[in-house]
Amino acid sequence: VFRLLREGPREARGPAVAYIKDDPDQRKRFQLATRLAERFDEYQLYRPDFLLAWERGEQPIEDPAHLGTAAWQAALWRTLVSESGDTQPHLARRFATLTRSLRDSETAPRGLPRRLSVFGAASLPPIFLDLLVAAARFASVSLYVVSPTREYWSDIRTPREAAKQLDMFREKRLADEYAHVEGGNPLL
Repeated sequence: VFRLLREGPREARGPAVAYIKDDPDQRKRFQLATRLAERFDEYQLYRPDFLLAWERGEQPIEDPAHLGTAAWQAALWRTLVSESGDTQPHLARRFATLTRSLRDSETAPRGLPRRLSVFGAASLPPIFLDLLVAAARFASVSLYVVSPTREYWSDIRTPREAAKQLDMFREKRLADEYAHVEGGNPLL
């Protein structure tokens, strides 16, 4: 990315050309390249559909305000992919290929264990969830999550705290719809 911001095709550099114009020590170019590389990493996990669409020459962003930004990022991404060739497919491509092969397969792939367990994941990017769903056709998939509730933990009250809060609501004569207190599972 660092090299392409200086030497890449004009459409792949977009507004970066003006941004790094006055950059004698290359610090701006380095910082921008770092941020773009981080963004592409995030796209691989959270927006692989963007990257795969960009490779096909499509523009997945529907908001016209972002088309200019996406266009030069898409051109930069296509340049990166074309330079790396098919020998090193990127993460989004590998996951898409693997997920598609699991979905299309009639039999379990050789080497896939009968049971998959995911421990302690506080969150999983959609790309991993898609892969686990596809693998679940052939294997038992168990997620052992850190937070066993959808509720915000600080909103969960012990029965004693809940009773105290409800008494306060009654004393102030607040409407019943304001008097709801989340008790949650007692194990929490």
